[in-house]
Amino acid sequence: TGVRSPVDIGVLSGGAVHYSAVIVDGVTVTPKQRGIVLVLIDPSTGKVRSTGGYDTYLSADESDRLAAAISAAPDGTIVALATYEEGTNSLTDSARAAIASLGAATDLKGKSGAAYALIGVKGAAAGTAIERFDPTAAVTADVGVGALPARADATFSSQIVSYQPDRVTLLVQNNVRGLLAVSEAAFPGWEAYVDGMPTPVLRANGMQRAVVLPPALEGQPHEVTFVYRPLSARVGGAISALALLLALGV
Repeated sequence: TGVRSPVDIGVLSGGAVHYSAVIVDGVTVTPKQRGIVLVLIDPSTGKVRSTGGYDTYLSADESDRLAAAISAAPDGTIVALATYEEGTNSLTDSARAAIASLGAATDLKGKSGAAYALIGVKGAAAGTAIERFDPTAAVTADVGVGALPARADATFSSQIVSYQPDRVTLLVQNNVRGLLAVSEAAFPGWEAYVDGMPTPVLRANGMQRAVVLPPALEGQPHEVTFVYRPLSARVGGAISALALLLALGV
């Protein structure tokens, strides 16, 4: 795109599969919304300026809303979007033109049911955006550490210290900064800790859990722990604690 993103961005489009998302620094920032999900990101700070979903399957008005949101973004804004379920049935000419203004080269006209993911820059030349398109299968697009190429001088070793359904701990020895991916899904609720410090859970290779690791000192491997704490459990625990406090009259 010609612009360096200050944050890691991952885009997943499931096409006919009922899941798509834009993930910024390990956090899913888009709603569950049929059509097209969209995120606008400040190119200097990495802050998410806005996020939304547009039912471009059902309504031409929603397509016009999508076009207006993109058109209102200042030139240089980083934009990520994905089709969610069916996102092109009512896609208007103005919406397709707005997507093209992000550096897109793919025309979504007549591409019903296809999976489409884009990371682009408002006002960029055609063909400069990162685009992934498939008429039948899910696609992913990444920038940042998720898109780092492999280094020939990289060395890596890992050892599983403990493995439970809701908690996994590994020791990892690596000589360069990189992405550690485990062959399990990055469902919401997973948290990660590197050497005891919380770190964002990213997505790699589609839906695998991953974290960024700095180089480890020789003979001092990183301890990486993944812990599953679903929101329902945290809310339930908070309610239970509140009930106990009320019962005690605190």
